Amino acid sequence: MTGDVAAGAIVDAAMVAAATAALGDATRDEGGLLTHVSLAATGHNVHRDDRAGFLQVLDAALARADAAAL
Repeated sequence: MTGDVAAGAIVDAAMVAAATAALGDATRDEGGLLTHVSLAATGHNVHRDDRAGFLQVLDAALARADAAAL
């Protein structure tokens, strides 16, 4: 989960691409470990800048983890 570089986020698209290349994209690749979500208009502290958006993304990730564990 990243914010917007223009708003102060430190993780940019190149970093996301490198991490996705190393870990695999869980939304496209079987066995992929990374699911990237960008929260627009949030800075480095996504949980403070957009608490509702952060919690929505977190809840969805936890639901996917629960479903995969069953």
